[in-house]
Amino acid sequence: MPKRIFDLYCNEAWGESRNREVDAVIDWYNAPGSQNLTVNFWIDADTESALTVATWVIMRLRMQKNRQLNDPQFCILPACTLSESSLDLISGLDIRLPQLRFMPRARALGDFAEPFAFIEHAGAEARRHMLNVFGLFLCEEPDQQLPLLIEAFDNADPESPVPCVEVPFEAPVADAAALCDAISALWHAEPGLTGTLDAVRGGFVKRFYQLKELWHLSLLEDAALTPDQIGEALGPAPAQGGVQAGGHGCGDVIAAFDAAFLARHASAANYAGWRPRKAASVLAFDLDSIADSHECQSPVFINGQWLVDRATLSHAEADVSLHAGAEPTAAGQEE
Repeated sequence: MPKRIFDLYCNEAWGESRNREVDAVIDWYNAPGSQNLTVNFWIDADTESALTVATWVIMRLRMQKNRQLNDPQFCILPACTLSESSLDLISGLDIRLPQLRFMPRARALGDFAEPFAFIEHAGAEARRHMLNVFGLFLCEEPDQQLPLLIEAFDNADPESPVPCVEVPFEAPVADAAALCDAISALWHAEPGLTGTLDAVRGGFVKRFYQLKELWHLSLLEDAALTPDQIGEALGPAPAQGGVQAGGHGCGDVIAAFDAAFLARHASAANYAGWRPRKAASVLAFDLDSIADSHECQSPVFINGQWLVDRATLSHAEADVSLHAGAEPTAAGQEE
């Protein structure tokens, strides 16, 4: 299925060229065939003009898309604290499926204490406005930062926003195999990363996801995954970033990263550890569905049994909510 991520920087000056960009995205989305569109609204400062741009683009896409298509996935990515009025405006846009994503973002300048504090605070404010909250961590020095990020995830509050992690291909990498090990450990620490991959523009975390899913498909087909098959499935290595520190091109680092995955991480045990746990997969949508089914007097299948009476259903909902609080929740969208 053709997929596209459209990045819109809301604090930049608006001109005719920006209008043409939006028109081109609408034309692409309305073209024949099944498409999946994610629109990222990058907000660096809480200004009226930035929110006006986001509102206008969202409304325009909703009005001009083909009626038979779902709405695109809209993601609001602020790097600053938004005012109550801005959050009110964003929540007013969150009226259709798929639910709008509010994803505060932060770069680490050393450890992740300050980024985590900012994302947790912004997430708590957004939840009061009933927004669907995630947190984007930009990891541009992975050799030093990924171990700190894994430790932060291990110690995070279960109510923290579901994380999204981006490690760009142009980030300096001393050892591709060590980077692959670190991202594997990151995925073990936070399997919920799967649910936010459609908002990731690219990089090593998304590459790792693609590799593990390709390996799993080859396992189901009882065939070995080879570098040639990886290249055929994922295309040539991205060229952005030019040459890395040490004179290694991005393509060389990515090839070494792929080889490290095949040699060190391609196993059924690892794949099981990277998948979201059941307790981490109970979404608000699930409980809404349970309530809707009960109102319609339909039986509900939960915890391995059919439930038809109010008392048993109420007990099951409480039990599921209790388990859901044990780990961060995970959405199931894939890139």
